[in-house]
Amino acid sequence: MSANVCVTFLHYRMLWLIGTAVLGFTHAFSMQAQLTTCASLLESPQLQFEQALEDVEASYGDSVTLLCSIYGAPQAAITWYHRGRVVASYSAPSVESAVHTTRIASGLIETRYTIPCVNRKTIGEYTCQASSPCGEVISSNAIVALSNAARGVPNSDLGPDSSLRFTQDKRFDAQQWIYLILIWGWTHIEII
Repeated sequence: MSANVCVTFLHYRMLWLIGTAVLGFTHAFSMQAQLTTCASLLESPQLQFEQALEDVEASYGDSVTLLCSIYGAPQAAITWYHRGRVVASYSAPSVESAVHTTRIASGLIETRYTIPCVNRKTIGEYTCQASSPCGEVISSNAIVALSNAARGVPNSDLGPDSSLRFTQDKRFDAQQWIYLILIWGWTHIEII
């Protein structure tokens, strides 16, 4: 009984190893085929930003959509990063080869990434990266920041060092102070 179990386990393990080796070879072969196809193109591969990312200043709780447009021949894969971590990824159309012809997808890709609620966790650097099947990689960066203008407080009350001055008639309880300091990012509050 135990010999049969051992043989069955060994059989499945060998199939897994063979399957893994074949899949790895297939991936390496397809990458080599794509690079060979790229080398044989009549026109040189192109990858450029038509519209790069732009910095955004938003209020707490706002929804922000970042946009970048990329022209690629062949079309590129798109990856969005926030503070260096992948937040979205879209693969490129594959290169199709027939007996005597090769078709590649080319054109303008307009990609958007939406931040549903701007807050301390969602602010920071965002990157739109385009990767061509021919090996070229380009990227564009933007900073999403909280605006200095707090809701309900005139801009003239805000100092250059993110401070806020209140007269004595503006009193808050502890929970409201914590909200002002943590959410709006004020580093110094002075009561006059």
